[in-house]
Amino acid sequence: PSAMNKSPYIANMLVLFAIGLMSSCGIIQQNLGIKKPTAPVDDIALNKPSSFAWDSPRPEPALILSHVTQSLEAYVSAVMKGDVRMRGQLVGSAEGAVVRARMDLRMRLENHEPVVWIAINDPLMGLPVGRLKITADSVHGFSPVLKKQASESIADISKWGVGVSLSARDLQLALMGLPVAMPAGACHVDQGADSWTLTFVTKRDQETADITMVFDRGMNPRLRSQQIDAGGETLLIVYAPATTSSAWFDAWTLDVPGRGQLVFKADHVEIGVAQTFPYNLPSGYARMAL
Repeated sequence: PSAMNKSPYIANMLVLFAIGLMSSCGIIQQNLGIKKPTAPVDDIALNKPSSFAWDSPRPEPALILSHVTQSLEAYVSAVMKGDVRMRGQLVGSAEGAVVRARMDLRMRLENHEPVVWIAINDPLMGLPVGRLKITADSVHGFSPVLKKQASESIADISKWGVGVSLSARDLQLALMGLPVAMPAGACHVDQGADSWTLTFVTKRDQETADITMVFDRGMNPRLRSQQIDAGGETLLIVYAPATTSSAWFDAWTLDVPGRGQLVFKADHVEIGVAQTFPYNLPSGYARMAL
């Protein structure tokens, strides 16, 4: 078939994959968030250090965790407010198929109802392929290509691909290159030559997840990756280091082993500029399940 004949198939695959993977990878009401540790770490009581020799050969694990937590809290308070917009290239792969598109990602970071808004467009012509809007309690999506739409309660969406429930706020943190959780109890700290790895267990209601986070070693511990293992499923997000000061990363890779992968490389970032979140669903679209 010609490339023109293939384009609807590619668009269809992208909508189903992007909407299914990005909206359904475990989002519910309650928020993990970033919390100060309240229990001993590696059997060492947490004490706020007056200074931190990050370049010493083997700093105490408790001091590393305290330093990482304080640095992240300062960064979160600085950036997790107002609106954010990221535009760039999205590449999705699943079941041997690879699709490419342009993605416009917008987020309202401080609101009683968190918003994640995504527009997916054809990479060549810019034609709309799909739109997705997530609030604190609902997920809405539609595709002009498929002429289908979905609107569901977050509580009704399966946690496939993650195995543990995450909130809309968690999704915002992950898309901003920030941890969806920090240890509130015991934590293992592994010290590499240029990295610190935190491994801990987090619980929410009856759910338990193993969290592994890798940070740059230094005064500014940038998050390199975060992995969630729960319910026999794994979700891994890897962040490419930023080449500008506008963000902590230039690209992220979201990988659900055995299901698929999304890679997003931003080429335009707006922080603190008021955004709009249009969602004009055409009439007559058939329903589809997320």
